[in-house]
Amino acid sequence: MEVFGGEKHKALSALIDKYSKQYKEAREEYIRAASNRVKIIKVNIEHISGKARR
Repeated sequence: MEVFGGEKHKALSALIDKYSKQYKEAREEYIRAASNRVKIIKVNIEHISGKARR
């Protein structure tokens, strides 16, 4: 599901915080410039399974 608006802004901001800390001050400018060229896809995990350690 593609994300728009405030949720998209929040996701882009979190990515900048994690991977580009040197651009923290210019965050809003980068988000505004990239917003139309970037798609954020939200993935809802319904079920996870795996081997249990014994």
